[in-house]
Amino acid sequence: MFKIKYILSIISVVVFSLTITAEAISQNNLSEERSERLEQSLFYGLSSDVNGVIESTLFNMLNYKIVYPGFHSVKVVGKAEQIAEVTTSESISLKANLVIYFYQNRERFPDSENLIAELDHMDQARIFEYLRNVDHAGQFTSTQK
Repeated sequence: MFKIKYILSIISVVVFSLTITAEAISQNNLSEERSERLEQSLFYGLSSDVNGVIESTLFNMLNYKIVYPGFHSVKVVGKAEQIAEVTTSESISLKANLVIYFYQNRERFPDSENLIAELDHMDQARIFEYLRNVDHAGQFTSTQK
């Protein structure tokens, strides 16, 4: 019974994500209504007890911020901070912290056009790895001449 509930939760989040993303890319403007729907869906996903749903929702947080750079939700970022602090999953904690950092320091990352090229719904880890590498790229300097 738990496996069916788990699978259905993941499928529903992925379908919802693809629907909103397709709509977002086709219209690429952020209305107040759309912002509220994004916030509601993200908060719902982050409130799940299923790790796979939480990880997909963290991906969606990045996806929405990339597609809609003006999107920001204190409520959703606060929930992500809570997850980063209390989760027992190292993977979720790392992803949540990266998403929070991305939301708070958007200007340190490439523009949306470059990031959209890295979004891959079939390989959600790709964008996290890309952002982690971009973030670390500027931290190392060389003293060689």
